[in-house]
Amino acid sequence: MSNKFLMVRVLKECNWTCPYCEYSQNNNPPDEDSAIEIFDKYKDVITHITGGEPGLLSTRFWDHVFNTRSVGVLTNGLFITKGYYDKYRDKVTHLYVHATPELDIDISPKVLQLLRTNDPKVEASVVIHKRNTHLIKNFIKKYPEIEFNITMSGSQFYPDIGFNITDRKTALEVIEQLKDFPQYAHFIPKLIKAITSNDWNLCFIPNTKVVRCGECPVKCWVDV
Repeated sequence: MSNKFLMVRVLKECNWTCPYCEYSQNNNPPDEDSAIEIFDKYKDVITHITGGEPGLLSTRFWDHVFNTRSVGVLTNGLFITKGYYDKYRDKVTHLYVHATPELDIDISPKVLQLLRTNDPKVEASVVIHKRNTHLIKNFIKKYPEIEFNITMSGSQFYPDIGFNITDRKTALEVIEQLKDFPQYAHFIPKLIKAITSNDWNLCFIPNTKVVRCGECPVKCWVDV
């Protein structure tokens, strides 16, 4: 596995209200000068940009980024719906699109269209925590053509709603729901391993083994 993976949070504002995220309901306008300053600080090593929601930033920021280098982007879909992926497609190395079932926010038609193209640069993921387990089955049924990466949030990151060692029964019930969908069969052994070893957060870095965050040899995250 390459050790050249560095994800940098360039803003803390977001247009969604995900209950598991510390930056939900932060609807202040993003400080683009600060975002550019953060990017410039790490531009020689950064591989992925996250937030908050990077799609809130304007073309001024993205022109600056992609005139400098190619990077990956983590988004709730706003980066797509605002046309940024179409505009900067050749410079985007990887696009992670995350969804959440509890906000009753449908995946937008433009995002769905992109996910259906099987673009090799694009991945979709859904976060599972203790408060939304009852919604997962219907959420997956709603988008049968999309294979979401499954992430089970750990209490070390989200103390109130993340899973911990006492929640194994609930977590295993989620696994039983996923068994109804053949496209998730290859996820199930990894999720069971994570649950039984209390390694709740599965790393999405390509080819990474299931390890507890902080034990991974890759320095992947800078929070500024």
